[in-house]
Amino acid sequence: MGMFEKRRFRNFLIYMNDYEASDPSTHKGYNLKTMTSRELYTAYGLDPYTQEFIGHTMALFTDEGYLGRPALELIEALQLYSISLQSYGSSPYIYPLYGLGGLPESFSRMAAIHGGTFMLNRSVDEILYDEDGVAWGIRGGDEVQTEAASA
Repeated sequence: MGMFEKRRFRNFLIYMNDYEASDPSTHKGYNLKTMTSRELYTAYGLDPYTQEFIGHTMALFTDEGYLGRPALELIEALQLYSISLQSYGSSPYIYPLYGLGGLPESFSRMAAIHGGTFMLNRSVDEILYDEDGVAWGIRGGDEVQTEAASA
Protein backbone atom coordinates (compact mmCIF):
# COMPACT_ATOMS: atom_id res chain seq x y z
CA MET A 1 0.00 0.00 0.00
CA GLY A 2 1.55 3.25 -1.12
CA MET A 3 1.61 6.53 0.76
CA PHE A 4 -1.43 7.99 -1.05
CA GLU A 5 -3.43 4.78 -0.70
CA LYS A 6 -2.65 4.73 3.03
CA ARG A 7 -4.14 8.22 3.33
CA ARG A 8 -7.30 7.18 1.45
CA PHE A 9 -7.56 4.05 3.60
CA ARG A 10 -7.13 6.13 6.76
CA ASN A 11 -9.89 8.52 5.65
CA PHE A 12 -12.18 5.55 4.98
CA LEU A 13 -11.46 4.09 8.45
CA ILE A 14 -12.13 7.44 10.12
CA TYR A 15 -15.48 7.63 8.31
CA MET A 16 -16.30 4.06 9.37
CA ASN A 17 -15.33 4.74 12.98
CA ASP A 18 -17.33 7.99 13.21
CA TYR A 19 -20.44 6.66 11.41
CA GLU A 20 -23.58 6.35 13.54
CA ALA A 21 -26.79 5.30 11.80
CA SER A 22 -28.90 7.45 14.13
CA ASP A 23 -26.82 10.63 13.61
CA PRO A 24 -27.10 12.04 10.06
CA SER A 25 -24.24 14.47 10.74
CA THR A 26 -21.86 11.47 10.62
CA HIS A 27 -23.13 10.25 7.22
CA LYS A 28 -21.21 12.89 5.21
CA GLY A 29 -23.96 12.97 2.60
CA TYR A 30 -23.92 9.20 1.94
CA ASN A 31 -27.07 7.09 2.28
CA LEU A 32 -25.54 3.72 3.12
CA LYS A 33 -28.91 1.98 2.85
CA THR A 34 -29.03 2.70 -0.89
CA MET A 35 -25.32 3.14 -1.71
CA THR A 36 -23.48 -0.11 -2.45
CA SER A 37 -20.16 -1.06 -0.90
CA ARG A 38 -18.58 -0.73 -4.34
CA GLU A 39 -19.85 2.85 -4.63
CA LEU A 40 -18.54 3.70 -1.16
CA TYR A 41 -15.10 2.33 -2.05
CA THR A 42 -15.15 4.40 -5.24
CA ALA A 43 -16.14 7.52 -3.29
CA TYR A 44 -13.00 7.09 -1.18
CA GLY A 45 -10.84 6.20 -4.21
CA LEU A 46 -9.69 2.88 -2.75
CA ASP A 47 -7.85 0.55 -5.12
CA PRO A 48 -8.98 -3.06 -5.69
CA TYR A 49 -6.31 -4.55 -3.42
CA THR A 50 -7.36 -2.34 -0.52
CA GLN A 51 -11.01 -3.16 -1.20
CA GLU A 52 -10.18 -6.87 -1.10
CA PHE A 53 -8.29 -6.46 2.16
CA ILE A 54 -11.15 -4.54 3.78
CA GLY A 55 -13.90 -6.85 2.55
CA HIS A 56 -12.28 -10.20 3.21
CA THR A 57 -9.77 -9.63 6.01
CA MET A 58 -11.56 -7.05 8.12
CA ALA A 59 -15.27 -7.50 7.34
CA LEU A 60 -14.90 -11.29 6.81
CA PHE A 61 -17.06 -11.50 3.70
CA THR A 62 -16.49 -14.82 1.93
CA ASP A 63 -17.20 -13.65 -1.62
CA GLU A 64 -17.54 -10.50 -3.70
CA GLY A 65 -21.35 -10.44 -3.39
CA TYR A 66 -21.18 -7.84 -0.62
CA LEU A 67 -19.98 -5.24 -3.16
CA GLY A 68 -23.48 -5.05 -4.66
CA ARG A 69 -25.30 -4.90 -1.33
CA PRO A 70 -25.94 -1.77 0.78
CA ALA A 71 -22.74 -0.29 2.25
CA LEU A 72 -24.36 -0.19 5.68
CA GLU A 73 -23.69 -3.93 5.95
CA LEU A 74 -19.97 -3.32 5.27
CA ILE A 75 -19.74 -0.46 7.76
CA GLU A 76 -21.47 -2.49 10.49
CA ALA A 77 -19.10 -5.43 9.89
CA LEU A 78 -16.10 -3.10 10.05
CA GLN A 79 -17.37 -1.49 13.24
CA LEU A 80 -17.68 -4.95 14.80
CA TYR A 81 -14.08 -5.65 13.72
CA SER A 82 -13.00 -2.38 15.33
CA ILE A 83 -14.83 -3.13 18.59
CA SER A 84 -13.29 -6.62 18.68
CA LEU A 85 -9.83 -5.19 18.07
CA GLN A 86 -10.31 -2.77 20.95
CA SER A 87 -11.60 -5.55 23.21
CA TYR A 88 -9.01 -8.23 22.55
CA GLY A 89 -5.81 -6.23 22.05
CA SER A 90 -3.52 -6.94 19.14
CA SER A 91 -5.99 -9.23 17.35
CA PRO A 92 -9.75 -8.97 16.89
CA TYR A 93 -10.00 -12.78 16.88
CA ILE A 94 -10.13 -14.90 20.00
CA TYR A 95 -8.63 -18.12 18.63
CA PRO A 96 -5.09 -16.86 17.92
CA LEU A 97 -4.82 -15.64 21.51
CA TYR A 98 -6.05 -18.77 23.27
CA GLY A 99 -5.45 -21.50 20.69
CA LEU A 100 -8.02 -23.37 18.66
CA GLY A 101 -9.12 -25.26 21.78
CA GLY A 102 -10.89 -22.09 22.87
CA LEU A 103 -13.52 -22.54 20.16
CA PRO A 104 -15.04 -25.82 21.42
CA GLU A 105 -14.65 -24.59 24.98
CA SER A 106 -16.63 -21.44 24.23
CA PHE A 107 -19.27 -23.52 22.42
CA SER A 108 -19.65 -25.83 25.42
CA ARG A 109 -19.94 -22.84 27.79
CA MET A 110 -22.63 -21.25 25.62
CA ALA A 111 -24.46 -24.59 25.36
CA ALA A 112 -24.43 -24.94 29.15
CA ILE A 113 -25.64 -21.37 29.70
CA HIS A 114 -28.56 -21.83 27.29
CA GLY A 115 -29.54 -25.30 28.49
CA GLY A 116 -28.06 -27.19 25.57
CA THR A 117 -26.64 -30.69 25.71
CA PHE A 118 -23.64 -32.05 23.89
CA MET A 119 -21.95 -35.42 23.79
CA LEU A 120 -18.22 -35.95 23.39
CA ASN A 121 -16.68 -38.91 21.56
CA ARG A 122 -20.06 -40.06 20.25
CA SER A 123 -21.25 -40.38 16.71
CA VAL A 124 -24.69 -39.05 15.81
CA ASP A 125 -26.58 -41.62 13.80
CA GLU A 126 -29.97 -39.94 13.76
CA ILE A 127 -31.79 -36.82 14.90
CA LEU A 128 -35.17 -37.86 16.30
CA TYR A 129 -38.25 -35.76 15.43
CA ASP A 130 -41.85 -35.81 16.65
CA GLU A 131 -44.93 -35.71 14.39
CA ASP A 132 -44.69 -31.89 14.08
CA GLY A 133 -41.09 -32.02 12.89
CA VAL A 134 -39.61 -30.75 16.18
CA ALA A 135 -36.37 -32.41 17.26
CA TRP A 136 -36.72 -34.20 20.58
CA GLY A 137 -33.56 -36.27 20.76
CA ILE A 138 -30.44 -37.73 19.18
CA ARG A 139 -29.54 -41.38 18.68
CA GLY A 140 -25.90 -42.44 18.70
CA GLY A 141 -25.44 -46.19 18.51
CA ASP A 142 -27.70 -47.72 21.17
CA GLU A 143 -27.85 -44.53 23.24
CA VAL A 144 -30.63 -41.97 22.90
CA GLN A 145 -30.20 -38.50 24.34
CA THR A 146 -33.63 -37.00 25.01
CA GLU A 147 -32.84 -33.69 26.72
CA ALA A 148 -33.31 -30.42 24.87
CA ALA A 149 -31.52 -30.61 21.55
CA SER A 150 -30.56 -27.51 19.61
CA ALA A 151 -28.86 -26.74 16.32
